[in-house]
Amino acid sequence: MGNPYAPKPPGSTPHRPVATGSPQDGQDGGLPPQHLAPQPLPGQPVTPAPGDHGQPGPGGAPGGWDGRGAPRAPRPPVDPEKARLATRGVMIFGLYMLASLLLSSVALPWRMLSVAVGVAALVVGVRALRTVWRAGLRGALVVVLSAGMLMTVVLGLSTLAVIPVWGIETDRQTCLDQAITITAQTSCQTTYETAIDDYRSSLTD
Repeated sequence: MGNPYAPKPPGSTPHRPVATGSPQDGQDGGLPPQHLAPQPLPGQPVTPAPGDHGQPGPGGAPGGWDGRGAPRAPRPPVDPEKARLATRGVMIFGLYMLASLLLSSVALPWRMLSVAVGVAALVVGVRALRTVWRAGLRGALVVVLSAGMLMTVVLGLSTLAVIPVWGIETDRQTCLDQAITITAQTSCQTTYETAIDDYRSSLTD
């Protein structure tokens, strides 16, 4: 048996250690060990993987199934005829609303027509909203219709607020119709503001 610590002769191949062990030591032919899923113990219930039948997937409920495990009914396609009727109703409501807005800026007593047109716009808006909902065209269109109906109500109330000061408003209109210079128009506006202040003071007395 040679001395392992003796110097090697020139030209000899250095000794390399040979790896010992067996595939059971965590290696299988040089491949990394496989990490297997833990097996359930005897008597332990098996939990199905996410996304299986009746189990919620990554997005909550699995595709095609609701949270209770029942099949989810697909949304019916939009009927082109109903969509056309819904679009037509929205356009008619927009025209009524525009007419009410324009009439609210005319002189009395024609300004009161804005209230009547506003009521008609609300009726058309409610019908259009029902048609849009039944046609399945939900989302931004429903929000736009609701906002338009709310603006129509506010516009009608602001127009009706002129009735208690009807005489003051008509006097202002007559004064402005007869005013030629800027000074006369300013005087009409000052008289109108004074009359409004007196009316408010009479309400608090």
